[in-house]
Amino acid sequence: MPGTIAHLNKARRVDRAIAGVVRPRKRMHKKTKPRRGDRDDCAPSPAGLGMIVGVETQVESAKGISPNPARLIPPAFPGCGTVLDDQGSYLVDSISRPGGVPVAWLLTSHCCDKISRQYRSASQAVKLNRNVGFSTHDQRIVRNSLSALIIDRISRTSMPHLQSVRIQRFKRIEDAVFDLQPLNVLVGANNSGKSSVIQALHFTVGVIQTLRLTESRRSASTLNPSQLIYSPTESVYPLGAGGRLLEDRDQAISVKLELDTGEYCTVSIRKGRNRNINVTVDHPSVAESISDLSKPFTIFSPGLAGISKNEQYVSDGVLLRTLARGDANLVLRNILLRLWGKPEWHTFIHDLREVFPDCDIQVKWEDNTDEFIDVSYVNEGKSVPIELAGTGALQAMQILSYIHRFGPSLIVLDEPDSHLHPNNQRLLCGLLRTIAEERDTQVVLTTHSRHVVDALSGAVRFLWVRNGTVEVASEDDEVGVLLDIGALDVRERVNSIDARAIVLTEDTNHRLLEILLKANCFDTDHTLVLPYHGVTAIRNLRPLLQVIRSSNAEATIVVHRDRDFLDEDEARGWEESVRRIRVEPMLTHGTDVESHFLNPDYLAANNPDLSSDEFDELLCNLRRDNRSELIQTYVNGKLDIARSNGTFGRTNIGQLAAEAAESIDRNPKKLAHGKTLLRRLRESFRITHGKNLVLADGDQNLLHDEFQVIARKAFPVRT
Repeated sequence: MPGTIAHLNKARRVDRAIAGVVRPRKRMHKKTKPRRGDRDDCAPSPAGLGMIVGVETQVESAKGISPNPARLIPPAFPGCGTVLDDQGSYLVDSISRPGGVPVAWLLTSHCCDKISRQYRSASQAVKLNRNVGFSTHDQRIVRNSLSALIIDRISRTSMPHLQSVRIQRFKRIEDAVFDLQPLNVLVGANNSGKSSVIQALHFTVGVIQTLRLTESRRSASTLNPSQLIYSPTESVYPLGAGGRLLEDRDQAISVKLELDTGEYCTVSIRKGRNRNINVTVDHPSVAESISDLSKPFTIFSPGLAGISKNEQYVSDGVLLRTLARGDANLVLRNILLRLWGKPEWHTFIHDLREVFPDCDIQVKWEDNTDEFIDVSYVNEGKSVPIELAGTGALQAMQILSYIHRFGPSLIVLDEPDSHLHPNNQRLLCGLLRTIAEERDTQVVLTTHSRHVVDALSGAVRFLWVRNGTVEVASEDDEVGVLLDIGALDVRERVNSIDARAIVLTEDTNHRLLEILLKANCFDTDHTLVLPYHGVTAIRNLRPLLQVIRSSNAEATIVVHRDRDFLDEDEARGWEESVRRIRVEPMLTHGTDVESHFLNPDYLAANNPDLSSDEFDELLCNLRRDNRSELIQTYVNGKLDIARSNGTFGRTNIGQLAAEAAESIDRNPKKLAHGKTLLRRLRESFRITHGKNLVLADGDQNLLHDEFQVIARKAFPVRT
């Protein structure tokens, strides 16, 4: 039957294309003549034949035909298992029924959710197209039957994913338990343990892979640290709790990986004898399922710091070990060479252009003549050697080449946004979402970028790392706002002391504020001052208050704000808005905290070289000599207030400048900028007297009635 032989030829071409030999033709003509020898060597693969017999049996049953599984039926998906395993993008477009009647199929996306995620970059899912001799009901039966078979094939061949993780006694992590979703973002302050979490994940998988390479199948093994594929430090011993890896089993590093299959394995690492380490795996068969180095379960990208000027070809073994160590920048050209000319190359370039729209990559390598791999980066028609591409482009190439070449279950990224423009950060986030949702690859990344948080909000799980623990951040936490004002460490700092008063301020240097608080009866041993940018804005204050109150519900929360150049109505309005959210407003009497220290009596008490009258005269002279600078500061301050209030467009700048001089001359002590004046006073005093100006604690000249009222609320007198 010519039709049958033609489709067997198609099966052969697709199988060869999947193996990287030839690309299949897009269409199959009915009149294709068989070539000599085709009948002998084109038998379908057992997996493909078994699958299509199952489909064909369903179809025949639906049409009242007695199924005959023994009949040789050409496979609709000749290399179906291979296509699904390798995420190929080939069209397998026909099936021959007995008698040569073709039924056209396309791999499309509406077949099922699993295939939709894994094959959107392919020709899309399973769809009957202009079928001959089949009713709509029959088509539905064929589609559902084939879907079930493909889903079964995927479930038996795809790699598992992480459901949850527990990390114990690894670096500064004492005990952290957390679940994972397709896309997960770790946020936290510096030194909170974010990098330790992702290092622990990759380190554990690296230990499992090392056990496989050393052909150790036992539940307990001994390894030399030099055998480890990956370690975040030169020596493995500082990875233990408190920086020491001990022999005690109860002090061993322990990482439990629970898979989405319901299986789990716990890997324990402790110090052994003779400078070795002892590794225990409680479920070796589960560990075996994620140990294949050629199909890495996890790939770690710790960031890219540029690449070498040239790169020699390395074997697959060297390449895989280098990747496992997190040194992809050393073999980026080798990874691109492995992708070049493969079906995955086109989807790789497509995804790269989602971030850098006008880019292209050219790879040249002749194994018989070339010493180095030649890779060029093309952007907007201009070609440069790849080492001259921007660091952001190299970062994106590295991440995407990992995914398209190896298809890992989990990719771990340490601040992938660090070298990208905010616009490209948002594009990268969109791409990572697509990867997590459609490529069946979990993503775990760390970030300090507000742009990343905003771009991923509502679609990912934010994991908040604090003091070596991991918690799920709720929507109410407003991680983006806290990140913007630098307050991701707020919970750790609130828990650091038994605070009865928590004072929020925008002043990064809060030494003078602390002196002022102490002078006004605040118990400084139980007062915590937290400086955060933008904290005086109500929209920023709300999420911060929620975190503080969840950690210390009893403390009195105070917000300090420099009065700057607010008029009375503006000052009163801000105080009322703060009180409505149950916070005590602390508004300075003058323009800022420093203005409280420009008191002649206070200065004379702490600096006996000058009397109170002499300090008063000195301050008057400084205000006069620096009048222009004080007027300029006044105008800029008023404009800042107008911007924050949304009234800048209606501000008459000329009139404001004219009013500034009159206002300062009329009320110089209150409107003169304290920071400016104190800086000039320090300079004058040091030049005149050869010593520094002293601003000491505990002087009654710093007393302020409103501040003392707040102190009595936080520290009531106990009778």
